[in-house]
Amino acid sequence: MRVTLEPVPVEGCDVCAELDKQRSHHRLTRDGSGVTACNVEMRSHPHADGKRP
Repeated sequence: MRVTLEPVPVEGCDVCAELDKQRSHHRLTRDGSGVTACNVEMRSHPHADGKRP
């Protein structure tokens, strides 16, 4: 069985914070594809310091 953890927002990143907020909304409305889209975007957008969530 494969377990994939969701990305954690990088502290101080406005994009991560907004995606985390959107992801919570999608989860509450049972929109699994919206949750997945936020996870993908959070994992793939760049940070100035090179950190990845």
